[in-house]
Amino acid sequence: MGAKKLRTVPLSEAKAKLSELIREVEAGTEIEITKGGVKVARLMPVQPVVPLFGFMKAGSVIAHDDLIAPPLTPEEWGEWY
Repeated sequence: MGAKKLRTVPLSEAKAKLSELIREVEAGTEIEITKGGVKVARLMPVQPVVPLFGFMKAGSVIAHDDLIAPPLTPEEWGEWY
């Protein structure tokens, strides 16, 4: 993996060239935005989120009873609700 590209731009330039900066970010460059010489924001690529749950097609998972505890009877379920 190569070194991360980082560029700093003043707010006035960021306002004038936002579309261009977004293209740079899409290409992998991180952009720090300064206001009065102070870093106030950073534009960076969004990392894809891999869901831990819900990534399987609906209906492809069959629920089974708990392997440790026996299933609850309707009366026992009634105690929980």
